[in-house]
Amino acid sequence: MLKELRQTKERKEHRWGDFTSFIVNEIELDHDIAYCKLEHYKNGEAFNEEDDSKIFYGFSEGEVWDQLFKITECDSYEILEEQFLNCRWCNWENALVFELKNNGRYMALKL
Repeated sequence: MLKELRQTKERKEHRWGDFTSFIVNEIELDHDIAYCKLEHYKNGEAFNEEDDSKIFYGFSEGEVWDQLFKITECDSYEILEEQFLNCRWCNWENALVFELKNNGRYMALKL
């Protein structure tokens, strides 16, 4: 039982590393990132040209982090890490899906 708990914790730490590495690497490469809720991505609302309130763009390092905190409703990096549950790559979309404890599922998209 303890071994399973330790393995679960290690997997979560590894996924948190994947998530933060994705963001940091994109910032270092001067790439922009957009965030949206997974449901808005799936139903196309995130890409509605008349209403851009469902997608949050980051064009600089500060904006990338600010928009991430805004969409997830986390006030800090530490709170975001505490709320983090899982993430997975979507190679065909050049994106990452991530999930928080508040049942929020989000997309981080490379632009």
